[in-house]
Amino acid sequence: MFNTEIFDKIEGLKMVHLFDYISMKKSIAIDMDGVIADTETHFIDWYERDYGIKVSREEIIGLKEEEMFPDKTAARKFAFTPGFLRTLPVMQGAVEAVKTLME
Repeated sequence: MFNTEIFDKIEGLKMVHLFDYISMKKSIAIDMDGVIADTETHFIDWYERDYGIKVSREEIIGLKEEEMFPDKTAARKFAFTPGFLRTLPVMQGAVEAVKTLME
């Protein structure tokens, strides 16, 4: 059982315990890769940019990062390169879907 005694003493929270207030707000976790952010396209674009080799989306679907490209270290290198995550393209409809979930 949660001890609410300390929250009872907080000024302004006489009717509602802080714990009760916090628990009213719900949260969910949303996967980013392939749900919110189009990581596959970004990996493909960066690989072509750095290696001059175009790999199709169909070639990498379902593969682990180390299996996606002829250079087995490329995807991991890109993922840890500053700016990679900040420049991920957003999946079509993702912004609207998250806004709807927030309502």
